[in-house]
Amino acid sequence: MDTLNFFQELYGKCKEGWLTIWTRQDKRTQWFPVMNLEQAAETAKKLSSSGKDVYFGVGLRRKPVYKETKDGRRYLARGENEDVIAIPGFWLDIDVASEAHKNTELPQSIDEALQLLEEFNWQPTILVHSGYGLHAYWLLNEPWYFANGEDYQKAKDYSELFQSVIRAVAANKRGWKIDNTSDLARVLRVPGTMNYKIESKPLHVKVIKVTEHAETV
Repeated sequence: MDTLNFFQELYGKCKEGWLTIWTRQDKRTQWFPVMNLEQAAETAKKLSSSGKDVYFGVGLRRKPVYKETKDGRRYLARGENEDVIAIPGFWLDIDVASEAHKNTELPQSIDEALQLLEEFNWQPTILVHSGYGLHAYWLLNEPWYFANGEDYQKAKDYSELFQSVIRAVAANKRGWKIDNTSDLARVLRVPGTMNYKIESKPLHVKVIKVTEHAETV
Protein backbone atom coordinates (compact mmCIF):
# COMPACT_ATOMS: atom_id res chain seq x y z
CA MET A 1 0.00 0.00 0.00
CA ASP A 2 1.54 3.31 -1.07
CA THR A 3 0.96 6.77 0.41
CA LEU A 4 -2.04 7.63 -1.74
CA ASN A 5 -3.73 4.27 -1.13
CA PHE A 6 -3.24 4.77 2.60
CA PHE A 7 -4.84 8.22 2.54
CA GLN A 8 -7.69 6.87 0.41
CA GLU A 9 -8.34 4.10 2.96
CA LEU A 10 -8.63 6.69 5.72
CA TYR A 11 -10.33 9.56 3.90
CA GLY A 12 -11.73 8.24 0.63
CA LYS A 13 -15.31 8.70 1.87
CA CYS A 14 -14.73 12.19 3.27
CA LYS A 15 -16.32 15.17 1.52
CA GLU A 16 -15.10 18.07 3.65
CA GLY A 17 -12.25 19.02 5.91
CA TRP A 18 -8.53 19.60 5.59
CA LEU A 19 -5.65 17.12 5.81
CA THR A 20 -2.43 18.45 7.34
CA ILE A 21 1.12 17.41 6.48
CA TRP A 22 3.77 18.34 9.06
CA THR A 23 7.55 18.04 8.88
CA ARG A 24 9.65 17.62 12.02
CA GLN A 25 12.85 19.33 10.99
CA ASP A 26 11.33 22.72 10.15
CA LYS A 27 8.06 22.38 12.12
CA ARG A 28 6.17 23.41 8.99
CA THR A 29 2.54 22.50 8.27
CA GLN A 30 0.94 22.28 4.85
CA TRP A 31 -2.83 22.03 4.37
CA PHE A 32 -4.77 20.13 1.71
CA PRO A 33 -8.53 19.85 1.06
CA VAL A 34 -9.49 16.24 1.77
CA MET A 35 -10.77 15.97 -1.81
CA ASN A 36 -7.18 16.48 -3.00
CA LEU A 37 -5.47 13.44 -1.51
CA GLU A 38 -3.26 13.01 -4.57
CA GLN A 39 -1.51 16.32 -3.97
CA ALA A 40 -1.12 15.57 -0.26
CA ALA A 41 0.45 12.18 -1.00
CA GLU A 42 2.80 13.59 -3.62
CA THR A 43 3.88 16.39 -1.31
CA ALA A 44 4.57 13.94 1.53
CA LYS A 45 6.80 11.82 -0.71
CA LYS A 46 8.71 14.84 -2.03
CA LEU A 47 9.32 16.14 1.48
CA SER A 48 10.58 12.74 2.57
CA SER A 49 12.94 12.46 -0.38
CA SER A 50 14.45 15.79 0.71
CA GLY A 51 15.41 14.26 4.06
CA LYS A 52 12.48 15.31 6.24
CA ASP A 53 10.40 13.29 8.68
CA VAL A 54 6.82 13.59 7.43
CA TYR A 55 3.67 13.30 9.57
CA PHE A 56 -0.05 13.77 8.93
CA GLY A 57 -2.87 14.93 11.19
CA VAL A 58 -5.14 11.90 11.68
CA GLY A 59 -8.15 14.09 12.47
CA LEU A 60 -9.40 16.31 9.66
CA ARG A 61 -9.33 20.02 10.43
CA ARG A 62 -12.16 22.49 9.85
CA LYS A 63 -10.09 25.10 8.01
CA PRO A 64 -6.46 26.24 7.80
CA VAL A 65 -5.18 27.69 11.08
CA TYR A 66 -2.87 30.70 11.06
CA LYS A 67 -0.70 32.02 13.87
CA GLU A 68 1.60 35.01 14.09
CA THR A 69 5.26 35.32 15.01
CA LYS A 70 6.41 38.02 17.44
CA ASP A 71 7.25 40.27 14.50
CA GLY A 72 3.75 39.90 13.03
CA ARG A 73 4.37 37.37 10.27
CA ARG A 74 1.56 34.88 9.68
CA TYR A 75 2.22 31.17 9.24
CA LEU A 76 0.15 27.99 8.94
CA ALA A 77 -0.01 26.09 12.22
CA ARG A 78 -0.77 22.42 12.96
CA GLY A 79 -4.09 23.12 14.63
CA GLU A 80 -5.43 22.01 18.01
CA ASN A 81 -8.01 19.48 19.18
CA GLU A 82 -10.84 21.98 18.77
CA ASP A 83 -9.96 22.45 15.08
CA VAL A 84 -10.73 18.79 14.31
CA ILE A 85 -14.12 18.06 12.74
CA ALA A 86 -13.83 14.36 11.87
CA ILE A 87 -11.78 11.24 12.53
CA PRO A 88 -11.51 8.10 10.37
CA GLY A 89 -11.34 5.82 13.40
CA PHE A 90 -8.99 5.28 16.34
CA TRP A 91 -5.24 4.78 16.52
CA LEU A 92 -2.32 3.75 18.72
CA ASP A 93 1.43 4.41 18.60
CA ILE A 94 3.64 1.71 20.15
CA ASP A 95 7.36 2.44 20.41
CA VAL A 96 9.71 -0.54 20.23
CA ALA A 97 12.97 -0.70 22.19
CA SER A 98 15.84 0.68 20.13
CA GLU A 99 18.57 3.30 20.10
CA ALA A 100 15.90 5.76 18.94
CA HIS A 101 14.05 5.66 22.28
CA LYS A 102 15.31 6.56 25.76
CA ASN A 103 12.51 4.62 27.46
CA THR A 104 13.44 0.96 28.03
CA GLU A 105 10.03 -0.19 29.28
CA LEU A 106 8.97 -1.13 25.75
CA PRO A 107 8.32 -4.21 23.65
CA GLN A 108 11.62 -5.57 22.37
CA SER A 109 10.40 -6.14 18.83
CA ILE A 110 7.55 -5.49 16.40
CA ASP A 111 6.44 -9.09 16.97
CA GLU A 112 6.06 -8.42 20.70
CA ALA A 113 4.01 -5.31 19.96
CA LEU A 114 1.79 -7.34 17.64
CA GLN A 115 1.28 -9.97 20.34
CA LEU A 116 -0.12 -7.28 22.63
CA LEU A 117 -2.72 -6.26 20.04
CA GLU A 118 -3.70 -9.90 19.48
CA GLU A 119 -5.03 -9.99 23.05
CA PHE A 120 -8.00 -7.84 22.00
CA ASN A 121 -11.05 -8.89 19.99
CA TRP A 122 -11.13 -5.67 17.93
CA GLN A 123 -8.18 -6.08 15.56
CA PRO A 124 -6.58 -3.10 13.75
CA THR A 125 -7.62 -2.28 10.19
CA ILE A 126 -4.15 -1.07 9.20
CA LEU A 127 -0.76 -1.71 10.78
CA VAL A 128 2.18 0.53 9.93
CA HIS A 129 5.82 -0.21 10.73
CA SER A 130 7.01 3.30 11.63
CA GLY A 131 10.71 2.43 11.56
CA TYR A 132 11.16 2.20 15.31
CA GLY A 133 7.66 1.20 16.32
CA LEU A 134 4.16 0.30 15.28
CA HIS A 135 1.17 2.48 14.38
CA ALA A 136 -2.20 0.74 14.52
CA TYR A 137 -5.43 2.11 13.04
CA TRP A 138 -8.95 0.89 13.75
CA LEU A 139 -10.94 2.47 10.92
CA LEU A 140 -14.70 2.92 10.96
CA ASN A 141 -16.94 2.04 8.02
CA GLU A 142 -17.73 5.74 7.70
CA PRO A 143 -15.69 8.71 8.90
CA TRP A 144 -17.04 10.17 12.12
CA TYR A 145 -17.99 13.81 11.49
CA PHE A 146 -18.90 15.66 14.65
CA ALA A 147 -22.42 17.01 14.37
CA ASN A 148 -22.10 19.13 17.52
CA GLY A 149 -20.09 19.71 20.66
CA GLU A 150 -21.47 16.58 22.27
CA ASP A 151 -20.18 14.47 19.36
CA TYR A 152 -16.79 16.15 19.61
CA GLN A 153 -16.54 15.44 23.34
CA LYS A 154 -17.66 11.86 22.83
CA ALA A 155 -14.91 11.34 20.24
CA LYS A 156 -12.31 12.75 22.63
CA ASP A 157 -13.54 10.49 25.44
CA TYR A 158 -13.73 7.39 23.24
CA SER A 159 -10.23 7.94 21.90
CA GLU A 160 -8.78 8.36 25.39
CA LEU A 161 -10.68 5.38 26.80
CA PHE A 162 -9.76 3.17 23.84
CA GLN A 163 -6.06 3.82 24.27
CA SER A 164 -6.16 3.68 28.06
CA VAL A 165 -7.46 0.10 28.01
CA ILE A 166 -4.61 -1.10 25.78
CA ARG A 167 -2.03 0.90 27.69
CA ALA A 168 -3.24 -0.55 31.00
CA VAL A 169 -2.94 -4.12 29.72
CA ALA A 170 0.53 -3.38 28.38
CA ALA A 171 1.63 -1.94 31.73
CA ASN A 172 -0.01 -4.49 34.03
CA LYS A 173 0.75 -7.65 32.09
CA ARG A 174 4.04 -6.80 30.39
CA GLY A 175 5.53 -3.83 32.20
CA TRP A 176 5.51 -1.67 29.07
CA LYS A 177 4.94 2.06 28.92
CA ILE A 178 2.93 3.12 25.86
CA ASP A 179 2.58 6.85 25.30
CA ASN A 180 -0.85 8.45 25.33
CA THR A 181 -1.45 9.64 21.75
CA SER A 182 -5.23 9.86 21.96
CA ASP A 183 -5.53 13.61 21.28
CA LEU A 184 -7.67 14.32 18.20
CA ALA A 185 -4.99 16.63 16.75
CA ARG A 186 -2.39 13.85 16.84
CA VAL A 187 0.12 13.60 13.98
CA LEU A 188 1.63 10.25 12.94
CA ARG A 189 4.19 9.26 10.34
CA VAL A 190 3.09 8.91 6.73
CA PRO A 191 3.52 5.44 5.16
CA GLY A 192 5.68 5.57 2.06
CA THR A 193 8.12 8.03 3.65
CA MET A 194 11.35 7.58 5.61
CA ASN A 195 12.06 7.76 9.33
CA TYR A 196 15.16 9.93 9.81
CA LYS A 197 15.17 9.92 13.62
CA ILE A 198 18.66 8.42 13.44
CA GLU A 199 20.12 10.29 10.48
CA SER A 200 22.80 7.70 9.76
CA LYS A 201 20.21 4.92 9.58
CA PRO A 202 16.99 6.05 7.84
CA LEU A 203 14.24 3.43 7.86
CA HIS A 204 11.13 2.94 5.73
CA VAL A 205 7.68 3.76 7.12
CA LYS A 206 5.43 1.12 5.55
CA VAL A 207 2.07 -0.60 5.82
CA ILE A 208 2.53 -4.20 6.92
CA LYS A 209 -1.09 -5.38 7.28
CA VAL A 210 -4.59 -4.40 6.14
CA THR A 211 -7.86 -5.95 7.38
CA GLU A 212 -11.56 -5.00 7.44
CA HIS A 213 -13.05 -1.77 8.77
CA ALA A 214 -14.92 -1.68 12.06
CA GLU A 215 -18.58 -0.83 12.51
CA THR A 216 -19.72 2.78 12.56
CA VAL A 217 -19.83 4.40 16.02
